[in-house]
Amino acid sequence: MYNEVIDSTLKKFPTLYDYQEEGTRCAINRTIATLDPLLLVLPTAAGKSFILAAMAAVLEEMANKSSESEKKVLVLAPSQELVEQNCEKMRSHGFDASIYCAGLNEKDLSSVMAKYRVSDDLSQAFQR
Repeated sequence: MYNEVIDSTLKKFPTLYDYQEEGTRCAINRTIATLDPLLLVLPTAAGKSFILAAMAAVLEEMANKSSESEKKVLVLAPSQELVEQNCEKMRSHGFDASIYCAGLNEKDLSSVMAKYRVSDDLSQAFQR
């Protein structure tokens, strides 16, 4: 069942490069296999927003197929610009996305793209 949902949802993202689709599939399969946290590290301009949008769409579709009730995916971003960018990627591919970000003066909880503030401890854990 999962592969069918992944395949059908990724067809809604025809502009993904092969490496983006492969990365999305790997991340989704890892998410299915374990509850452990997942960290994706990609270089500048690798298309992280597209991969994130595709992952969120696939996870939402999978959750909705396995449940009677509609599920939502929460996407956190460290800046207003990334909140807008990630939301735009979702919307441009036909998926409902809303923004909850005081800095953007938007607080729509229907489906959420949120801004978060990384604590110093957490941000230092990801620095090399």
